[in-house]
Amino acid sequence: MNKGLIVYYSWSGDTEFVANQIKDLTGADILKIELVEPFSTDYRTVSQEYREDNRTGNIRKLKNTVENLAFFDVIFIGCPVWGNTRALPVKSFLHEHNLNGKTVAPFAIHAGGGVGNCFSDMEQEASQAKFLNALSLVSGQIPNSKSIIEKWLINIGVVK
Repeated sequence: MNKGLIVYYSWSGDTEFVANQIKDLTGADILKIELVEPFSTDYRTVSQEYREDNRTGNIRKLKNTVENLAFFDVIFIGCPVWGNTRALPVKSFLHEHNLNGKTVAPFAIHAGGGVGNCFSDMEQEASQAKFLNALSLVSGQIPNSKSIIEKWLINIGVVK
């Protein structure tokens, strides 16, 4: 694999687990998306914050950014599914980073309701990037997901 970067947001720890599995299998660099004003750790509160940010179009500022995206050939972007789409911190990342000409390998974790518009919204927000087939995992699969992740990486041509 050429130089890869894993960018992820994890609220419960599931996406972080998958991101680290991808790191172990690819050797890619890794960046956890952090916000200047983070979302609550309480489920009810984060749901309210999500709805309000979504309603008002608020895009929270990132605490950390990628200085030199030109160095990376493949960008893995992962998050939980919130409200039938990608978690808002990924929207913040895509808003603040130009992925024109990049290859993106998206992955998402959901509780069983599917990914909805998660991947299509990412593609819309980074419309000049080339998107590979996405990986979707149900949160209950996470502890035993290494072989699923490895198969996905092989199928998208990132590892052999």
